Amino acid sequence: MVYFAFLLSVVSKLHRLILNAHPAAAGEKNMLGFWPLQLCIKSKVTDTPLLLEVLRKHPVAASLVDEHGRRTIHYAASRNMDMSFVKALLEADKKGASAQDKNGQIPLHLAVIRGAIELATILLKFHPNGVMDVDRYGMVALNYAIENDASMDMITLLVQSNPLCVRNIITGNRTVLHHAVEFRRSTEIIQLLVNSFPESARVQESVLG
Repeated sequence: MVYFAFLLSVVSKLHRLILNAHPAAAGEKNMLGFWPLQLCIKSKVTDTPLLLEVLRKHPVAASLVDEHGRRTIHYAASRNMDMSFVKALLEADKKGASAQDKNGQIPLHLAVIRGAIELATILLKFHPNGVMDVDRYGMVALNYAIENDASMDMITLLVQSNPLCVRNIITGNRTVLHHAVEFRRSTEIIQLLVNSFPESARVQESVLG
């Protein structure tokens, strides 16, 4: 089937040959629970015209959910995908940008972890309040930006999208400012956080027993 071609990372010509012979293959799940479009992304297939062709043949593939609660856009957010493909996914799956997986993570969380600012910008256009979405660990995208050494541009993007995200409190009554100090982020970043939420400088951590 077509997903074996994707898994083996063989030439795009073979992918298209299979799709032309059996278009419905674009909507068939393999024994591991993956659909071809998801497997394309996991296998680092970078042929954007091919990905768009698979999506065109089976648009619902954008919104299919795997056993981890992840939609196709979650996988795209974890990889270095062409932005035209990302936009096509989001157009085909209107709920994709706000969809949470079983960890409560939306695609924005994954894009921020990877430091993909262009992708994060696009995701925020489709889900403007995504910076306020909290996952099962109590983290918002800004927490992940701090932890993963995101650029000042990324952190500024998130804060400007909704300054209230700076007020997120995680386990131990720890603010984003606590997080930033712990991870030794730059003075510039610390200043941005303090300016956005001055009271955070007075918030005390709780002692976990």
